[in-house]
Amino acid sequence: AAGFQGMGTDKVAGMAQNMDAAGFKGMGTDKVAGMARNMDAAGFKGMGGTGVAGMAQNMDAAGFQGMGSAGVAGMAQNMDAANLQNLGGAKVADMTKNLELKEFTDLGGSKVADMAKTMGSEQYSELGSTRVRDMAVTMNPTDLQGVGKGALEAITKELPSEGMGTLGSDRVEVMVKGVDVTTIREVGTAKLGNMMDVMKGDQIGLLDSDKKSEILKSTGADFLKLKPAAGSDSAESTASEVEWPDPEKIVEKPEFEAKAKELETAAKALLDNTLSPQALAAFNRMKI
Repeated sequence: AAGFQGMGTDKVAGMAQNMDAAGFKGMGTDKVAGMARNMDAAGFKGMGGTGVAGMAQNMDAAGFQGMGSAGVAGMAQNMDAANLQNLGGAKVADMTKNLELKEFTDLGGSKVADMAKTMGSEQYSELGSTRVRDMAVTMNPTDLQGVGKGALEAITKELPSEGMGTLGSDRVEVMVKGVDVTTIREVGTAKLGNMMDVMKGDQIGLLDSDKKSEILKSTGADFLKLKPAAGSDSAESTASEVEWPDPEKIVEKPEFEAKAKELETAAKALLDNTLSPQALAAFNRMKI
């Protein structure tokens, strides 16, 4: 590595540009990492995506870590979706572990989505919830939708419960619509409740019946965002007096709309119009 440092970035880049994956493999991971540490974004660009991927294939997690976030971002920027796919999820995760929100922002949502597509649940778990959120925030809703169901489910499960508002309603809508009911169940009451807080009433209303049912079962009265009734001495209102229907039993019955309307009327009367506008809008649009 010291030898590469003495050569300077231009000469190291010139050497790397004339090597393929087999050549990098013959050098061993330590020497490849030493070469990569002494290259800049311009050098990686000169190698082309295939060349950069050949280098990355022959590096390990320690090698990426030694490059620093700017170096890893330089590599990622110069690989396309096919290059990243060929690297595989484990290798892309080793790169991603060294990137923060700034680097994700510099790479852009489309590139981050290309990286996200390659990884599965195990890799997202290794990245940690904060980094996963930083990736999700960088992608626009279309990027996020394009990562595929498997990656989208892994992202949704790994996201931290707090700070969901930074994603915005459209991204959260993509997640809730894109995952299956099992994932909705597995994210937990607290996170699901926070997701519902972020989504708009009309977005919730357009969800399919199975997801509405699971949301109601999982969040219960919390979904209504109850607040103290006027003149109440209690810090929180209680929903214990409302007879909540079991959505699992109702969704397959034609009288569900009537039941939902009956529930809305009872809740409004009990709470003296203390339902949040979001919850009320969601129930008004709940056509299961």
